[in-house]
Amino acid sequence: MKKYILLVVLSCFYFSGAQSVNDYKYVIVNNQYDFQNDANEFRLNELMVFELKKYGFNAYRNSERLPADLNRGSCNALQLKVDKSGMLWTDIEARLENCSGQVLFTTEVARARQKTFDKAYFSGVREAFKSFENLNYKYNGDSDEEEFPTQLLTIAQERELEKKNKVKESNVSKNIGVETDIDSTNEIIEESIEITTDDLKGSSNSLPESKTDIDFKDTSSTGYALKFDDSKDNFEIFKEEVLIGTGRKTAAGVYLITTDSFTGIGFVEGENFIIEYDVNGSTQRVVMTK
Repeated sequence: MKKYILLVVLSCFYFSGAQSVNDYKYVIVNNQYDFQNDANEFRLNELMVFELKKYGFNAYRNSERLPADLNRGSCNALQLKVDKSGMLWTDIEARLENCSGQVLFTTEVARARQKTFDKAYFSGVREAFKSFENLNYKYNGDSDEEEFPTQLLTIAQERELEKKNKVKESNVSKNIGVETDIDSTNEIIEESIEITTDDLKGSSNSLPESKTDIDFKDTSSTGYALKFDDSKDNFEIFKEEVLIGTGRKTAAGVYLITTDSFTGIGFVEGENFIIEYDVNGSTQRVVMTK
């Protein structure tokens, strides 16, 4: 009977915490925790953001551009605290705290026995964060408010803008020392700065013309294709011949992928390259072949 009462009490406490978590719109992840020697060491903090998003949370690193309505008027963001312990092994535990330091949820302790820190941390975080799935998190507040005051460019557009700026600088430098009418010079500069929607759809964001330049492709309906750089540590990802994002290799050997439509992870499995990402709480798996 005592065991039954204790179980009921613990269950009530757990569900109360789960309901409280739903009152918060954001989760903020530190870009460096006490057990890390450098910011985003092993790209572990990027992984934490990805894992939280996988379970429905709206997560950001505190080094990122944060939403305009973050803690505006009232506390609407939880802080992710992560602890590491153990000498012969690595124990990882995470918890969510509100602005008052009240702990609303704590994960199970994940124990990783890998010999290297990078692989142990990576494994420990993924295992510990599985506890967040049990929360079935869903923000119960008003999500209609725009999070950012200005629209962010897509990755492809940002790259094109960088190239346009380089062209602009080149055009300006070529005109230094050349005697010309001031109005004419202004027209040259203005022309190099002006970027239209059509410019952003340029061929530089397209799939390489030679199919031999593609390292992996998906033959199903996604239309994804990968092109690695010479170091094999980074790659560009295309969808239907248009650049949509990039992937970066972590110290643990797994790639963190950021695109216009999803954030996920990638890894080599035999002769294939696997991409995993989350859509509304469901993990999508894409198998790509050479």
